Amino acid sequence: MSRLDEMIARAEGQIPTKPQVDAEAIPVWEEDGQKWTFHEFQVKAWKSLVRFLFLVAGHQSGKSLVGAYLLLREIQRTATISDRNDYLIVGPDTELLKKSALP
Repeated sequence: MSRLDEMIARAEGQIPTKPQVDAEAIPVWEEDGQKWTFHEFQVKAWKSLVRFLFLVAGHQSGKSLVGAYLLLREIQRTATISDRNDYLIVGPDTELLKKSALP
């Protein structure tokens, strides 16, 4: 089965899908031989059960980092193939979004 055929089969529900990233666990990553995870306030945001979460904090406080993981988790929890899935990430201008939120 080609990669395209596999993607189509998954989209049509013929092959069960699973998340590529465990977006339920608090992320831990390694950089330069050191392990990192969220700081205290990022963990509070991660554990929040509110419908609309606003991350309001100063420059270089980790909003974009935790926001990206929160969005991934929300997509994995709620996205369906048969429905329209709309998600929104916002910032003060497009240049800042390009630097911090886009791959």
